Amino acid sequence: MIVKVKEEETLIRSLDEILINDLRKTSVNEERLANSDISLPFNLTVTRLKNQMTLVESDTKQLASKLKMISGLADNISSKVLALDIAKGRVVECLQRVSDLMDLRNCADGVRSAIEQEDYELAARHIHKFLTLDTTVFQMGDHGDGKDMGQSMGKSYEILREALTEMKSVIEKRFDQVTSIFISYIFRSLISHIYANQ
Repeated sequence: MIVKVKEEETLIRSLDEILINDLRKTSVNEERLANSDISLPFNLTVTRLKNQMTLVESDTKQLASKLKMISGLADNISSKVLALDIAKGRVVECLQRVSDLMDLRNCADGVRSAIEQEDYELAARHIHKFLTLDTTVFQMGDHGDGKDMGQSMGKSYEILREALTEMKSVIEKRFDQVTSIFISYIFRSLISHIYANQ
């Protein structure tokens, strides 16, 4: 904006200098003409030219004034667009937080019932979704004004942490069972193979 104003001022000064120089030349020429024996029509033409130059100067000043006003309006619009962009960014961020909070609540509600029904795949999906949530969701509960919201988020967080621990325990237990069954199967197969070859 400062650069635009400086450019406008430079243009105005340049136009003023050109007009002043033209007026001086016209004045000098008028004096010469007045002293010489040149015809009256020529003097009238010079006077008309001088009047037109005065009009051009006036129009130039009006144009410069309007350009300055337009520049101010453009800067004003630009600042408002910037403010709208900032507000839009905040709205998008807020919508993301709301979505994350809803996901947290849905995960907490769904993981319990999935574990009770022994649908461990669904429980794992809920826990995975919980682990991918942005950490700012949990920080919001710490700084939030609403105690109910903070307690609800804290409760959801604890439910999901407990479910994660429980799922790890179930997976380890199932893995141990499968491993022992597999080892028993391999051992029996080996023994039956040995007796079959004797």
